[in-house]
Amino acid sequence: MANFDLGLARCYAKERAKGALDEYASYGRIYKINIFDATTEIGKNFEELWNMHTYIDECETEEEINKYLERIAELKAAVIE
Repeated sequence: MANFDLGLARCYAKERAKGALDEYASYGRIYKINIFDATTEIGKNFEELWNMHTYIDECETEEEINKYLERIAELKAAVIE
């Protein structure tokens, strides 16, 4: 098994979260949806992604990072057509 670099993994996960946030911003612009409205599913997802860096900073293992990477992919899939 290759050596796991927690710092690098956190950085990668944060970049993935930022990419998903960008997708939400584009989606909101295209469909004229308020992505900041936490009463909608899109708004809740955006808020979760917005706070994702905090969750990622708390990760201590590869498994925890992978859990968030999977969640980021799920959230991003909600706005990718």
